Amino acid sequence: MPVSNNLNPRPLNLRNFKDHPADAIRLREGERLVTWTLPARPSWMSKEEYKQQPATLELRLIDVNVHRNGFRPSQFTVTTTMTDDEQYSGNWIRSIYESRWLVELDIRSIKCSLNMDILRAKTPAMVRTELWSCLLAYNLIRLKMLQSCAVSGRDPRSVSFTTTMQLLATNWLLCAVVGVTSELATLAQSVPIRQRVGQRDGRTEPRVNKRRPKVLALMQKPRHQLRKELKAAA
Repeated sequence: MPVSNNLNPRPLNLRNFKDHPADAIRLREGERLVTWTLPARPSWMSKEEYKQQPATLELRLIDVNVHRNGFRPSQFTVTTTMTDDEQYSGNWIRSIYESRWLVELDIRSIKCSLNMDILRAKTPAMVRTELWSCLLAYNLIRLKMLQSCAVSGRDPRSVSFTTTMQLLATNWLLCAVVGVTSELATLAQSVPIRQRVGQRDGRTEPRVNKRRPKVLALMQKPRHQLRKELKAAA
């Protein structure tokens, strides 16, 4: 299904929501079709870009009620260009919007597991090289997870990202020394699916850190200047 190309969820506050024209077509309870007209050109958009926009846009509005503890909004509206309510049911679109949390987990894998939370490059060119190198490694790890799941029939979301990353890091060194063997190939297919990530539907966790960081002042001066100050104080 063309989820990424067609679905454009947009949370809205229903109490201040004013895009409910009188000619809206009601599909069912909590779902309706509306036609939005092109507003005036904003200052940040060029005239060429503005001319390329459609004069009207038919959209489908789906109300979502949240009944889970720990979720901040209790009610919002998803706006999508998937106007076919028979092919794309409202409940399916609601579930797709709720699965955005998986994106947060993927970003955490990139930042924490691949140590991309702090970039170490100093120049713009090297920063781009560092970013693309880490993203290439991330895609290779995800590819190996998909390959293992295709053989075993497992859900890719149940496979551990860290376990697969450690396997590939070890195998790359072994393959460089002894070459690719049938034993290593079998190991590469079986290790990623040995661990199963727990099912975390509706999980609620406090937004706090378990481990307390070391209490040190932030470095707000160049390192060489701080060294001079330490030597002068001594």
